[in-house]
Amino acid sequence: MIEYGIARSGLSGLILLSGISISLSAWPFRRRKPDDETPEHSDQDDAASDQKVDLIDWGIRLAMLGKLDRAVEQFKSAVEQEPDNPIAHYNFALALDELGRYEEARQAYERAAYLSPESIDILINSSITLLSLDKRDDAIGALNKAVEKGCDDPIPHFDLGCAYLTGGAYKEAIYHFREAAKVDPKDPQTRFNLAIALRKAGFIDQAENELRDFLALARARFPEHRLYVERLLAEEYSNKEN
Repeated sequence: MIEYGIARSGLSGLILLSGISISLSAWPFRRRKPDDETPEHSDQDDAASDQKVDLIDWGIRLAMLGKLDRAVEQFKSAVEQEPDNPIAHYNFALALDELGRYEEARQAYERAAYLSPESIDILINSSITLLSLDKRDDAIGALNKAVEKGCDDPIPHFDLGCAYLTGGAYKEAIYHFREAAKVDPKDPQTRFNLAIALRKAGFIDQAENELRDFLALARARFPEHRLYVERLLAEEYSNKEN
């Protein structure tokens, strides 16, 4: 697996929910996050120079400190010194993306994917850059490839659900959120977004089950979302019990 050092959050403000005293957004797209933020060099690159390894290591550390302009410079130098190292291109893409330089990031992801075609992480994170460039079809294509390569990974399904949800393709969103829930049935965010998709598609009764599952799984977390769901259940579903 390609190692990288910038833990990312997703995009924000996807689907606005309103009408019950508060407004909330569906949980956004998810970036792949590293299990271990300690940078490692590629197994295929044992012959790389110490200077090259230092460039990637230092770039990651700068990025983690929020010094993204300097991190980009380090990763650019790493790419120039070793153009066939996918780790360098991948970290370069992540840093460019963080700075909002989406077209440059897209090109760096494209090169990283060419050099490491089996990487699910590259497909996941590049898809969100494509969405930032309004290339929805390309993003969906990348996520579908990620689904094919990682059938036991919930994140590609979750992100596909988000892509379809924001595009108004609610039945497709429902399918992928359900697939994500099969892989990770204890994730409350998936249940919340699934409930939104079900309600948007007119499946109000089915949405109730997901809303209640969300409350059970969230427990004390996500207080604003829990408040929203509790009020929604009280105002729109309470009559069913009377």
